[in-house]
Amino acid sequence: MTIRVDSVEYKCWHEVGHATVCLHLGGNVDSIEFLDGDPRGHAVAHCSDVTPEIERSVACGGFAAEFYLLKNGYAEKGADDERDINQIVFHNATHDREEFWGRKLGRDEAFTEAEDREFMHHAIGSHGIGGVVPIFNQYFLGMQELVRELCDARRIEGRRVKELLVGIPADSAEKNAATIVAGRSCAGCTMCCKLLSVEPLNKPRQKWCGHCNIGVGCRIYESKPRECSAFHCGYLLNKELSEAWKPAHCRMVLDSESHANRIVIHVDSGRIDAWRREPYYSEIKQWALRASQNQGQVIVWQGMDAVAVLPDREINLGRVRSDQLIITSEKQTLTGIKFDVIVMERNDPRLTGIRQPTSDDPQTISIIDRSQRKS
Repeated sequence: MTIRVDSVEYKCWHEVGHATVCLHLGGNVDSIEFLDGDPRGHAVAHCSDVTPEIERSVACGGFAAEFYLLKNGYAEKGADDERDINQIVFHNATHDREEFWGRKLGRDEAFTEAEDREFMHHAIGSHGIGGVVPIFNQYFLGMQELVRELCDARRIEGRRVKELLVGIPADSAEKNAATIVAGRSCAGCTMCCKLLSVEPLNKPRQKWCGHCNIGVGCRIYESKPRECSAFHCGYLLNKELSEAWKPAHCRMVLDSESHANRIVIHVDSGRIDAWRREPYYSEIKQWALRASQNQGQVIVWQGMDAVAVLPDREINLGRVRSDQLIITSEKQTLTGIKFDVIVMERNDPRLTGIRQPTSDDPQTISIIDRSQRKS
């Protein structure tokens, strides 16, 4: 594949670069389209939900995409074009640099060398192997298809963009989009970078990520794994939670596991009893009561140990492996239903004939004993 730097296809790659970086970092794309009547044949990616933390990365995404093509041998200039191809790519980034720095240049103005160096470093790193460029390795095939469709259709709606780039079906893209509560952000908080595991980085729970600038943010924000970009804690998403639940303050990260109908509270091992303090404990108990009425679970990861929270008591489950199941059992007694929570292996004979939960078929497994006994 080779693409002429003066072609329509090349202009498409530039805008698809902006869209790809935006989606990867948690923003949204409303559409990508060619501008009617523009004499230069320019296109534009309409990005939204671009927070201050990602706006510079999104701004340099088009230039980074052009650099990616050049670096991998996909870009070429015409035989009669005497310009240096590197200068062509950089000249195409004029608008990107204006967006990056938040100001439009006048006719005789130019950015300083220091400003251009910072833009370049943010886009491609110090040796052309960093910045936002590594993001495109994950999405290259989807980007190719998106460019082909954009060249033909001249306009692609946001839902189709997401379907091609990140595999979200067009009819469910909006339904699955995370909505952050107005006024809330990750500013000053990096607790998820310690309390959660990150498989692509081989990072275990309760250990600070080596890429985390504690209390500030991620040092590889532009190219961090998709599971990091997609994660939003309960404090960000649930407007019913008070400010007391901000992880940097409470030393807990609230999450939900829809495939298991489960609320999960990750507690910092440095403050192991945080969840037993008020106002947290009373709220957690309320969630446990509602969960028991809806075949759900509330699990507290107290450091490395799991604790099942029931309306009337807590059960220490110990260290549960990722390949084990946390099972809710119900026992019919003379005084009513009694709940219990146990850990089981997936091949346990007691699970024979019981469908186990998956992301496509969410449920909590319940083993029900209908025999009546005195508790």
